[in-house]
Amino acid sequence: MADFTHNNRKAWEQAFDKRSVDFDRETIELLKHEPASLFSPALREMLHRLGAKGGALAQFCCNNGRETLAALSFGFDRAAGYDIARNMIESATRMAESLTLPATFEACDLLTLKPGHGAPFDVGLLTVGALCWFKDLNPVFKNIAACLKDGATLVIEDMHPACNMLVETDDPLYNLEHPAKMVHDYFKTSPWLSNDGMGYMTDDAYVSHTFESYSHTWSSLINGLVDAGFVIKRIEENTVDQSNLFSHLDNQGIPLTYLLEARLRR
Repeated sequence: MADFTHNNRKAWEQAFDKRSVDFDRETIELLKHEPASLFSPALREMLHRLGAKGGALAQFCCNNGRETLAALSFGFDRAAGYDIARNMIESATRMAESLTLPATFEACDLLTLKPGHGAPFDVGLLTVGALCWFKDLNPVFKNIAACLKDGATLVIEDMHPACNMLVETDDPLYNLEHPAKMVHDYFKTSPWLSNDGMGYMTDDAYVSHTFESYSHTWSSLINGLVDAGFVIKRIEENTVDQSNLFSHLDNQGIPLTYLLEARLRR
């Protein structure tokens, strides 16, 4: 296991251990009553189209499994989720059992992932904030491809690569008069390091284990997919932030999110 992977696992497991009392309850309520609300309108439309065919879906970097379970509402016959944080996988498994949903979960490192739990799958899913935890996307996409059927669809919704150059509102480099100013190097290869925890999980601030993430350019993303055997079918870009980092820039002509559909051709 790479050092950054080991460090991120500790940081994510710590964050989940510190989650607020309401975090699990609110997740279950959404899964019971509004599962589709966990996805953006564009991603909902795509999953509805793909789920209408039934089949099996796998989500990679599934966090606590909420999106994996919610995806079943679009018509998939079964689902599986993979994540590095063991406590989140344990929680996801309990949720699936309590809601009697046909889903399985596995704690694993995506960089060394081997097909399991119902593979091969018809649809693969990566959502916002999944790919930034990997220094090199090539082994990630190759391992995902190994879990999918020939002709399967891979769906990715994530922060637009242009966001690599923006700064968040709490960053010392943030300029209130020029909030969309491009500050960071688009081709940055050194890691982003943070000890600020995961605020969306907990009400309390804390000094966390180090989260280590990486920026990826359009070329590294597209070339990684092509090299793994994927054919790009469609890319959509929009000006609405799904990461909760740049919502102050929504609808201002800046690409903040992309949705990509690719087909596996071995």
